[in-house]
Amino acid sequence: MTHPHPPPPRAPAVALFFVRRLRRALWCAAIPFFATAGTAATLADFGHENMTVNGKAALGVRPAVIILLDLANSGTFSHPSSYYGEYVFNPSNTTTAGVRSANGFLLANSHGRFSIAPAGVGIVGPVQLSDSDRMAALGDDVKKAGLAINAAALAGFNFAPFDSDGNGRVTTDELLILIFDNSSTEDSGAARAANPTGLNPDTTFNAFTPPGSSVSMLVHTVILTQNVSFATLCHELIHLLGAKDLYGIWGQKTCYGGKYTVMSCTILEPADLATQEFNTFHLDAWHKMQLGWVEPRIREISASVVETITAAQSPTATDAPVILYDPAHGTDEFFLLEYRTNQINTGSLGYEDDLPSNGLCIWHVVHDGNKNLIEWENIGQSVWLAGQPLLGRGQDSRMAWTSATITPP
Repeated sequence: MTHPHPPPPRAPAVALFFVRRLRRALWCAAIPFFATAGTAATLADFGHENMTVNGKAALGVRPAVIILLDLANSGTFSHPSSYYGEYVFNPSNTTTAGVRSANGFLLANSHGRFSIAPAGVGIVGPVQLSDSDRMAALGDDVKKAGLAINAAALAGFNFAPFDSDGNGRVTTDELLILIFDNSSTEDSGAARAANPTGLNPDTTFNAFTPPGSSVSMLVHTVILTQNVSFATLCHELIHLLGAKDLYGIWGQKTCYGGKYTVMSCTILEPADLATQEFNTFHLDAWHKMQLGWVEPRIREISASVVETITAAQSPTATDAPVILYDPAHGTDEFFLLEYRTNQINTGSLGYEDDLPSNGLCIWHVVHDGNKNLIEWENIGQSVWLAGQPLLGRGQDSRMAWTSATITPP
């Protein structure tokens, strides 16, 4: 269902400015605004832990396997196989410009609540396809994913141990599959269903059984180029957890979330790949709440109070974000506030190095009746960053609100 325009907020203006404390200047911001601590609403009313796959939340440890697919039939990749293992799994990885890994990114964003671990050997390949399968894979990502899984099975990878519920079928909530192929040197990635015969005419996909396997596969995968940037790698991997794109208007480079969420635009132009390949910036607070990685404080917009918001990457920031809502307006539209800074990037506190600016990010959220975002035609997603000075939808000159700034009504 599409809407002609998003409903305007009816809440009063929110006064926002930073009071930097000498001992905690980098860690938090004290933000006076109109709000009251008393509320009858619960986190579930705002979509907490609403984002699941097959009903399973992204909590705990999930096995993952890397398949190196030699679509170029060259026998070589831009990097050795060990590079991709470090890039994906090793939180202490320092071989990629100090980036560490996708696993480290997940640990930092989830505050240790979710991580991935190598499934079996962790890396399969490089594997090759027959000429006919290779041509099919080059023209269809769904077929590419399915054929890569078949090739991994033929190479000896056993998928059966990852059928954790014993129903004879491996699904995405049981195993994450990352496919790197060497057919391009650009930055690209996609989350795709997997089936060696492609999608059915009704655009659904069916389970298939890899050669010699005792279990069938009904999975989505991520397909990545051999030089995929760090942000694109994380973006696509988190899609497998249920995450949504926050691009803005489809088909246009609106990128309303910018580099304030890894679920906005991440693909780099070839000219930028060398200098920005390992750029890092966090997920937005809305995704973290939907995934069950943070528990924002709920505040009604009615009375003056001061809240202290800890930096998003702090290990103790699980209750840092603040929900501002108007009970008369309901819980399906609200503001979600988080403090973002690129000045704390040591050890497990990193992955915000390339945040464009420091300050308060105000996410304007509108949900449907099931606590999901809405796709508005010619407008974009119903979750967006409202920047200064006008609370515009990703179009203001500076997206994070800084010292002594006050929102319009």
